[in-house]
Amino acid sequence: MSKLALGAGVGALSLPHQLGVLNALESKSESNNKLSSKATSFDFDHAWAKLPKDLSEGFRYGLTHGVAVDSQDRVYIAHTGHAENTFKDCILVFSENGELLDSFGEEFAQHAHGLDIFQEKDGTEVIYLTDLKRGLFKMTLSGEVLWHLDKPQSMKVKKQWWRPSNVAVSEDGVVYLADGYGSHQIFALSSKTGEELFQFGGTGDHEIGKTFHPHGLWIDQRPNSEPYLIIGENYNRNEKHDFHGVLLRYRLDGTYHDTVETAHELISPRHFTSYGDTLAIPDLDGRVTLLDKNFQLVGHIGDIAVPHDDIREMRKNDPVTHPNKKFVCPHDAAYDSKGNLYVVEWVEGGRITKLSPS
Repeated sequence: MSKLALGAGVGALSLPHQLGVLNALESKSESNNKLSSKATSFDFDHAWAKLPKDLSEGFRYGLTHGVAVDSQDRVYIAHTGHAENTFKDCILVFSENGELLDSFGEEFAQHAHGLDIFQEKDGTEVIYLTDLKRGLFKMTLSGEVLWHLDKPQSMKVKKQWWRPSNVAVSEDGVVYLADGYGSHQIFALSSKTGEELFQFGGTGDHEIGKTFHPHGLWIDQRPNSEPYLIIGENYNRNEKHDFHGVLLRYRLDGTYHDTVETAHELISPRHFTSYGDTLAIPDLDGRVTLLDKNFQLVGHIGDIAVPHDDIREMRKNDPVTHPNKKFVCPHDAAYDSKGNLYVVEWVEGGRITKLSPS
């Protein structure tokens, strides 16, 4: 299952500070467009996705929030759109060479967030798209809506704040939906109807069985192990912004199992994608982290290695000025069948990068 201008837009950073950040990045740059991470080496292509000329003129990506890959290695990108675009579709489908094949989803403007593709038992591939305002949509690969969950029934009764972030789907057809920006609960749903089955987690500053900010989900179904739901979130920040990422492991019935001990390698994990035994985690604080089957660190890709507050200012800049071979705010990632890794970033104007094994 597969699943950037220094200047007026910099805001709080003074010019000497801006130049200091860039000089630090340049001093760490490699001489070519490759990055090695222990056993893994990638070529970077930040300009991989290409739009036809008649669509690209005047076009600007919104926040590139989601990416997924189907069984034919077609790459689906979810972005929030831009008010001035004449080309309004928010789901774009590219070939592995970066050519636009299809598009749809104008209705997801401003709020498109999580994007995942899963294969059902009969072999049919479907899209799950979370819309921060309108809930969860299950669709065909061409964008036909199969069902739409505006809000789980228990949330309607409680009248709680609701802003879902991402999903994972088990082999037996249970959809796990993270309400990452709302109640902070996890909802288990029927993949056939979207009906709520049960919920768990919820607000609690990392009390056992509670979730503080469940943003990304992944079901670990690797061989020789009981399947677990992995939840990626970050601890609440203290006054010094001294915080780190957390990977919580739950059984599929919603009971807490443990916390993965290597979470200190993460800062702000957003979602997950896997290739073989390797788990890739886009981290909103400027890198993609690779873990092995035992959740031990393989390496960090594109680590920008600048402070959190600087990253949050850099993300407001024109995309063309973002550093080469470095990430600013990776928000989602997806592998294809050949081990290519596609990364999208939460930056103004969007950013889509293809990483090819080399």
